[in-house]
Amino acid sequence: MPDSSAASVNNQLIDAINTQTLRPVLAELVADPAARTATEWDRISNASEVVAGIDRAVDGEIIRLTSLLTEAGVTFDTMSAAEPDRVLHIIALAVPWGLLESTASVLEAAGYHCSLRDDRARWGHFAGFNNTCTFIGSDELEFRVQLSWGSPGGVMSKIPAQLRPSFDDLDAVPLPAKLSGLYAVVKPVRQVLGKRQPGATALGPFLGTPDGLIAELLEFSGVAEGAELVDLGCGDGRVLIEAAERYGCTAVGYETDPTLVEAANTAAKQSDNQRVAGNVVVHLADAQTADVSTADVVFIFLPVAALEVLVPDLLQRMKQGAVLLAHEQERLSTSVEPDARLAMVHPSGITVAHKWSV
Repeated sequence: MPDSSAASVNNQLIDAINTQTLRPVLAELVADPAARTATEWDRISNASEVVAGIDRAVDGEIIRLTSLLTEAGVTFDTMSAAEPDRVLHIIALAVPWGLLESTASVLEAAGYHCSLRDDRARWGHFAGFNNTCTFIGSDELEFRVQLSWGSPGGVMSKIPAQLRPSFDDLDAVPLPAKLSGLYAVVKPVRQVLGKRQPGATALGPFLGTPDGLIAELLEFSGVAEGAELVDLGCGDGRVLIEAAERYGCTAVGYETDPTLVEAANTAAKQSDNQRVAGNVVVHLADAQTADVSTADVVFIFLPVAALEVLVPDLLQRMKQGAVLLAHEQERLSTSVEPDARLAMVHPSGITVAHKWSV
């Protein structure tokens, strides 16, 4: 158990992360080292060093991307930290419509990926009806680029926002690029008919738990050797694989994106570690209806809105003695208060972990 001084600092850091005030709170805590115990000071100084390091890393990545875009002849409008008040590995990049494709190509060559571009017809529709998307860096990069662009003009830009197609509409009624304007009819027709694409419900885009946080999150969960761990919305399976490697867990994941399911299962099967190859499996299924009845630990990293709905339901379906672990930067308010919370400030990411014991 943490001592009272450490607990106090932990609560201050949690509140600072939730309210996006980590920098000023740390500056205040650092200002009076004599008033701190050794335990408090270690926590505060480490967090301060991490935040400074993240800021330097973001600045360095902006310089790198600026150089690559310039070399490619891409003149962007603006590029900066996405939300300067928050400590995030996110860069905001704005470009004119005419340079969208060349910018996206540079980002891909630089190690970033946007799943919307895997289907070029779908991407063409999406780009015409919207003006922003997120490119996610490789595990080595640990950055995201929020790319935004100007209006393309023409028919698509004249369609009212309420008639522009959702992801479900694009998937349910694939159209060639030259017929994009018909999506103004597709959406209201589908709404009237009440038709929906069959299959699992997506709870949010895939944003993997930063690799550097996984070990600490698993330790905080109290997972035991050989336990069963379920990850809801497991993405590429990184948490499952590390749980199997470290603890020999039977690790079961649920994911709605078939590409991620295939990638996770392939990575597990190809692992040289037998604890992984024989113990990790990911199902193409809905996290909301996943079987958690035998799980010792349920791990979940999803948007706050999804967590606030899922947590109470999961606690009702989990067995006695099991643990539910969720983490998020934003403030999480559920009808059941967690038994413990921990602020985690790591070079690869910052989060607040919430733990419920059933």
